[in-house]
Amino acid sequence: MRLRPLSIAVLLAGTSVLPMTAATGSTSPADRTTHPEVVVDLLAPGPTVADPTRRRAPYPTTQTFKLHSLPGAQRTIFLDVDGGTVSGTEWNKSKGLPDGAYVGFSIDGDPSTWTPREHTAIQEIWQVVAEDFAPFQVDVTTEQPRPEALDRADAQDQVYGTTALVTGSQDAAQQLCQLSCAGIAFLGVFDDETSHALYQPAFIFAGQISVDEIGDALSHEIGHTFGLRHDGDAGGDYSPGAGAKAAIMGRGFGFNTWSNGDYPGATNQEDDVAIIAASGAPLRLDDVGDEVGTARELGDGVGLISTRTDVDVFRLGQCDGLVEVSAAPTSPFTNLGVGTRLLDESGAELAVGTPDRYLSRDLASTLKHEVTGTAYLEVDGVGTSAYSDYGVLGGYRVSAQGCNPTGAPLTPGLPADVELRYRDERTLELRWVPPSSGPEVTGYVVSQEGRALSTTKLPAKARSYSFGGLVYGTTYTFTVAAVNAAGQGRSVTVSGAPDGARTTTAPVIGAARPGKPGGARTATVTWAAPSTDYGYPVSGYVVHAVKIFNGYEVGAKTFPATPSAARSLVVTLPAGSWKFYVVALNAGGESARSKYTKLVTGR
Repeated sequence: MRLRPLSIAVLLAGTSVLPMTAATGSTSPADRTTHPEVVVDLLAPGPTVADPTRRRAPYPTTQTFKLHSLPGAQRTIFLDVDGGTVSGTEWNKSKGLPDGAYVGFSIDGDPSTWTPREHTAIQEIWQVVAEDFAPFQVDVTTEQPRPEALDRADAQDQVYGTTALVTGSQDAAQQLCQLSCAGIAFLGVFDDETSHALYQPAFIFAGQISVDEIGDALSHEIGHTFGLRHDGDAGGDYSPGAGAKAAIMGRGFGFNTWSNGDYPGATNQEDDVAIIAASGAPLRLDDVGDEVGTARELGDGVGLISTRTDVDVFRLGQCDGLVEVSAAPTSPFTNLGVGTRLLDESGAELAVGTPDRYLSRDLASTLKHEVTGTAYLEVDGVGTSAYSDYGVLGGYRVSAQGCNPTGAPLTPGLPADVELRYRDERTLELRWVPPSSGPEVTGYVVSQEGRALSTTKLPAKARSYSFGGLVYGTTYTFTVAAVNAAGQGRSVTVSGAPDGARTTTAPVIGAARPGKPGGARTATVTWAAPSTDYGYPVSGYVVHAVKIFNGYEVGAKTFPATPSAARSLVVTLPAGSWKFYVVALNAGGESARSKYTKLVTGR
């Protein structure tokens, strides 16, 4: 999950400051007599964390420089990670940065090529920034936009954006902050109407911070371009947060969100979300109704909590029995803790699910409840006792079992506790228990993938099925699904190989003799050891007796296991004729059975 350290930020002393409006942090063109304030984010030590680039890239590497969070939006945030030219800007004119090209981001020191680790890092950096700006009508992208998609000609130009350059250039870091900062940006210039291009880009100095800090540093510097200032507290100008939550515009090492200064000791009560929305990136429109009467059909279950007051309500449909609902953030770098409420047709609450494990970064919400009738699900961004729900925003996905939005008969739920058990070197046993929710099951279908005509239908009472004829050590895939009159439910797939401890070959059966006359009816059964134990020694033997009457099996009896050295057993029997077989035991389980003895009448 998201671990997001953020370097401390501090304003340069003695910089010229533009007149700012309280609502937006923007500057009126008529008031501009100096350049916008420059914000420098100084270096600060962060915690040691696992290198995120050791994970697999979340998208194909062909998409690394084509990622978009909201294609078609009028506003754009361009994450320039492969280097760019900075020329004719105020960085060059007033800050002394030489005109020219500046290299991009690199882990291995070669910015001209991209390794798998670098692809993963860039994609995750994009995910962080995209999730931070998910509530707004702005496209966060790694693909170079057309110039007109970024620059702003005048107040009538509604298509514009900003560039944030992630550079490994030590020369740029030396010139702009003497190698002492993580990033630097002009304040409140995102929607500048007269000199927009002069204040591009915001800089993030990748050579000064660790890979895992870059995403948060980007959002922080871009926040400055919207006019946001630092979030401090009684301990300093840059708050480390409250509980597990920290401010993007402060210094945090966990669950970072936009802030309104409602944490203990806050020194900045700016409403970050409102300022961003008023400074060039309007809030996205509500995509799901907020009450039962305007509920959306569940469909793909994807939604967005875009404001603190936003709640989304989905119609789950007709339910009959146990309903299971799960709602989870769509991004591993989420700002959203998902809260859920199950509602009836009147909007009355039936059950509540909350993400009560924030510190372990489990921000999903799961609930179960028995429902008969139509049910609805409400999704919300929630806080905890340690912090509020301000800034707890982002995308999520809902899944539900036990309801049918169409009103048609329901197919069964998923079989539970599905597992494979080793039976012998040629056999695996597939085991399961009935679905925990949904309508009544009338049977099961099991299958072995890659094997023609391998599907088998079983009765409702079935809890296992053995697949034989397998090759020892070869991996196979099996599925099981519950069925009823409405059809087959979703299947569960498991894979495994018959590669456990092997059972022995069958023992060699010997003679069976009736006991001596008088006293209890007994018989003596004899056998010899298996021809091979495959390296798993015999631990004992089990004798089985089968009663025969008029050629039919009419009874059976199993006797306690013998020691491994035993080769015979005297058994006590009821009256009648009996035949016997023996199995050997070892770490692999029971061997195949021996041949039967001849019929014996106990005496």
